[in-house]
Amino acid sequence: MKYDQAEQRLSIDLSEDAFEPGAMAQYPDAREIRFDNVSTAFTLPDELGELRQLEALALYGASRKDSFPPPAGLEGLSRIKTLTLWSFCDLAALPSDLSHVESFHTVVRDPFADTRIIAERFPNLRELEIWGSHLKTGELPPEIGDFAHLEKLALVSCGLSDLPVEFARLKQLRELRLRGLPCEQFPGAICELTALELLEFKQPITKKLPESFARLTSLRKLDFAHAFNKGTMSPVDRWSEEKVYLHPLPAVIGQLPALEDLDLSMCGLVDLDFLQNARQIKRFRAQYNGLPDSKAFARFASLEYLNLENSEALKEIEGLAGLPLVELILEDCGEISDLAPIAQLPRLAKLNIDGCDELEDLDPAYQHPTLETLEASEDVLAQWKLRERLRDLRPITEVVAVFEKIAAAGKGVESSVDAERLADFEAAVADLKLHVDKNYHDENNPLAGYFAQEPDNYEIVHLPALESAFEVFRDDASIECLTTLVILSLRSVTEDNYEITLSAVGEINRREDSAAQKAVVECFKAACEYYDFGHRFMESTVLDQLYDDCFPEFTSGALIELLRDGHGDMLNSNGGDQADQLFAPAFKKIQCEKEFAALLEIFFEYQDENLEYHGAEYFGDLQEGVRAVLSGEYLTRFQVAVRERAEQMAVLELIESNEAADKIRLIAMLPELDEEFLKDNAYKVLRPLVDHFESFDLSEDHILAALRYFIERESGPYDVPRLIQKAILPAGPQAVIDFLRPFLNANQDANDPGGSDHSDSAARNARSEYIAEILLWLLQSFAVQGDPESAGPPLEIFLSEVSAQSADAVRGSQLKAIFEVLKDHRRNSAANTPEKLDALLARMDEFAAGVEQPPITIRGLDFKFDLYLMASHAEDEEWRLIKRICAACFPILAAKVVHDSVYLAIIAAGKTQDLAYFEAMQNYLPEKITETLLAYNLACVCATFEKKAAMLEYIALSIRLGKTAAQFEDDPDFAAYREDDDFRAALAAAGR
Repeated sequence: MKYDQAEQRLSIDLSEDAFEPGAMAQYPDAREIRFDNVSTAFTLPDELGELRQLEALALYGASRKDSFPPPAGLEGLSRIKTLTLWSFCDLAALPSDLSHVESFHTVVRDPFADTRIIAERFPNLRELEIWGSHLKTGELPPEIGDFAHLEKLALVSCGLSDLPVEFARLKQLRELRLRGLPCEQFPGAICELTALELLEFKQPITKKLPESFARLTSLRKLDFAHAFNKGTMSPVDRWSEEKVYLHPLPAVIGQLPALEDLDLSMCGLVDLDFLQNARQIKRFRAQYNGLPDSKAFARFASLEYLNLENSEALKEIEGLAGLPLVELILEDCGEISDLAPIAQLPRLAKLNIDGCDELEDLDPAYQHPTLETLEASEDVLAQWKLRERLRDLRPITEVVAVFEKIAAAGKGVESSVDAERLADFEAAVADLKLHVDKNYHDENNPLAGYFAQEPDNYEIVHLPALESAFEVFRDDASIECLTTLVILSLRSVTEDNYEITLSAVGEINRREDSAAQKAVVECFKAACEYYDFGHRFMESTVLDQLYDDCFPEFTSGALIELLRDGHGDMLNSNGGDQADQLFAPAFKKIQCEKEFAALLEIFFEYQDENLEYHGAEYFGDLQEGVRAVLSGEYLTRFQVAVRERAEQMAVLELIESNEAADKIRLIAMLPELDEEFLKDNAYKVLRPLVDHFESFDLSEDHILAALRYFIERESGPYDVPRLIQKAILPAGPQAVIDFLRPFLNANQDANDPGGSDHSDSAARNARSEYIAEILLWLLQSFAVQGDPESAGPPLEIFLSEVSAQSADAVRGSQLKAIFEVLKDHRRNSAANTPEKLDALLARMDEFAAGVEQPPITIRGLDFKFDLYLMASHAEDEEWRLIKRICAACFPILAAKVVHDSVYLAIIAAGKTQDLAYFEAMQNYLPEKITETLLAYNLACVCATFEKKAAMLEYIALSIRLGKTAAQFEDDPDFAAYREDDDFRAALAAAGR
C-alpha cells in the first residue's frame, strides 16, 4: 500500500501487494482508494465502509487486451461519488443500480453498447468521461440524452464521426471535451446546448462551422486548438516564396457574447477580423500563428493572458500597450526586436521571452515594476536575479561616449590626467560588460549594436571607438581590464567575431601573463559550450586567429588547460579545429615536471582514443612534431610512451599502406591480431583490396585468406560481397557457392562433429543470415549492373537454401536496388546514360513481373517519400522515370502505399500529356478519395486534358477536403476556365 497524504489517496497494487483489508484502518482520512492491476473478480472489503471520508474508488485493469470483472459490493458503497473503471471493465456485469455515483470515468471498446449500459446503471451522473482505445469508428446510442443531470462530459478517441440528435437533450451540460474523434464537421447537436460554458474541440474540422454555433450564448471558454486549416503549425513559410493558402476562421466565433477564454493555437491564424465583436476576451492562446502585427489586440480591453508562442511573422508588440495583461508568452517569436512596449503593461507579472533571438535591449524586463516571473535563456535569467544592481547601471549611450571622448583626445602629457582617464576607460569597460551581460541571450551578443555596427560571422567586426580608446591605454590597462574585454566580446565562438578580442589577447600575450591566459581559456571554453567543433572557417575570423596566432603564444600551463578534455573534432587537423598544432609549442614551453606529466597524459589520451579513426600516419606526424621540440629526459620519456604503443601503430601503418607486400604481411598477421580492433577496422583492410584489386595483384590464396577471416567473424557486410564479386565470381556462380557453403557448417563442425542436435543453432542462424546478406548484395548488384543469366538463378537457389528468404523478398530487394539508382540518377548522370536508364527500367519491369504473390513489402523502401524526392525537382526525364516506376511497382505494392503515391503518377501523366497513362492510373485510385493532394491534382490534370465534368467533380471534392478557391484561381492549370461559369460556381462553393 502507498498513501499520498496530499491527495488523501491510498493505492494498492494487486500484482505486488498481499492485500490485507485491515491495514486500511491506518488511513481513516483517505478520500480515494485506487486498485491497480485488477485481473480477477474480488469483493470489496467491508473495511471500506469504515473509511468515513471515502468518496472515490478507482480500479485499473492489468491488461489492455482483456476485460476485468467489476468487484462485488459496489452497490453497497453509497458514499462513493466518483468511480473509475479503466482499460477495460466488463460494464455489463455492473450492479443494476449505481444511482449514488455522480462522476464516472472509463475506457470502452464499443461506445454504443457500453454507453447504453452506463445510462442505465448511472442515472444520476453529473460528470462522465469515456475514452476509446484509439477507435477509428463508433457511435453513441440515443440513450446519451438520458443523462438529465450531466454537467461535464469528455469523449476521447472513441471513433465518433458525429453525435446523435438526442445529444441536444443534455440541457444541464456545462463542460464538453471532445478529442481524437474522426469528425469531419462540427456536430450540430452541440449548438443546442445553450447552457454550455466550456467547449474543447481539439481536432481538425474540414467542414464549415454552422451558423447555429452562435446559439452557445453561455460559452465562456472555447478551445479550438488544431481545429482549423488542418492544424497548421506555421501559416507563414519564411523559407520559400511559395504562397500559403488558408481558409479564414469562422466569424461566428466572434459572435459569442460570453466568450472570455479562447484557444486558436495551430489554426492557421493570420488575422483577427473575425473577432471584431469579441471584446470581452480575457485569455487568448494563439501559438503558431501568422499574425503580421499586434494592432488587432488593442480591441481586447479585458485581456489578461496572451500566448503568442512561435509567432513567426510578428515583428512588434506595440498593439498590446495599455492592456491589463498579467501573463504574456512570446516564446520563439524570432522577429520581435523591441521589448519596450511591455513598460505600458501595468499589471504584467509573468513574461516568457525564451527564444526571442532578435531582442537586443532587455532593460524593459529588468526595469518593469510589477514583473515577478521571467522565462528566458539561462544567460538572461542569471542577470534577472541581479536586476537590482543593473537598475543603477548608466545608459549604454554614456558608456560609448566615454570611449569616443578618449579616442578623440588620445593620450595626454600629464600623468595625473591620464591616470584619471585610464580609470574612466576601465570603468566604462566594466559597465560595457554589464550591458553585454544583461542583454546577451541565445548567442546574440548586443556588443556590435552598442557601437552602431552590424555583427558578422565571417568578417572581423571593428568597433572604432572602443578599439581606438583601447590603443590609447593598451600599455597601461590592467590585466583585469584586458580579461574583461575578452569576456564581453567572446561569448560564442560561432557568433562573435570582434577585433577587440584579438587585441586584448595579443596584449595579454605580450605581457606573458599565464593567469590571464588561463582566464581567456576559461572564457573560450564557455564560448564553445554549444559549439560543434570542427567548423573553423580557415580564414581570418577570430576563431581562426586565436588558434593560428594567439594560442601558440600561450604559456605551457595555459595551453594545458586549453587542450585538457579537448575532443577529436577540436584537436584534429582532418576536418577539425586544428588544435593539435598546439601540442608542439606546449611541449616546447614546459616549465616543470608536473606540466610535462599533464601534457603527456593529454597527448596520448588523444592518440589512444582516436588512433583508429585518424590513422597511424596522422599520429606519426604529430609525434615527430613533439620530438623535434623535446630533449633530454623529457624526450626519453616521450619515446618510451611511443614505443608502448608501437605494435598498434605498426598494424595501422600496414593497414594504411598501399604496397602489395604490406598487404600480404597484414593478411598473414590477421589471426594473431586483436579481434575487437579488427572488427572495428575491417573496412580499412577490405576496402583497399576491393578498390585496388587489380593494382595489388595479390595471389588467390591471400585474397581467400582475408575473406575467410572476416566471414568467420561476420565482418564487413558491405565490403566482403564486393571482394567476392571481384575475386571469385569471375570463375562462375558455382565458385561463389562452393566458397560460401563451408561457412554454413562451421559452427556445427566445431561444436559437434557428429552433427547431433547439440550444435549451436543460434550461431548457425546468425551465420546463415550473414551469408544471406552477402548473396542479396550480389543479386542486387546483378539487378543494377545486368544479371548474367548464368549467375543470378544459381545464387537465388542457393539463397533459398541458406535462409527463409522468399522469392518475392529477393525480387523486392532487387527492385529496391534498381529504384535507388533511378532515384539518385542525377548524382551520377555521366554513368547513368539514357541507355542505362532504359535498361534499368526494363529490368524493373522484369523483376516486378516475376513477383509471385503480390502485394509485397520491400524492406527499407519508403516508396512514397523516395518518389516524392524524385518529383520535387523533376524535369521531363524524371517524369518519364516516375511513370515507368509507378507502372511497374503499383501492381505489386500494398494498396495503402499505392494510394499514398498515386498522386505523383497523376502529376506525371499531366506533365507528359499522356492521356492513356492517366486513364490507366485511375485504376489505382482509392475507392473513396480522402487526400486533398490527390483530389487537387486529379482536378489539375483533368483540366489539362479538357475533361471538364471530371475536373468540376474533383474541384468540389478538393474544396470539401480543405483547398481554397484562391488556389484554383492562382493555378495556371485552370487558366482556360477562369471565366467559365461552371468553374466559378464550383469555386463559389468554397465560401459556403
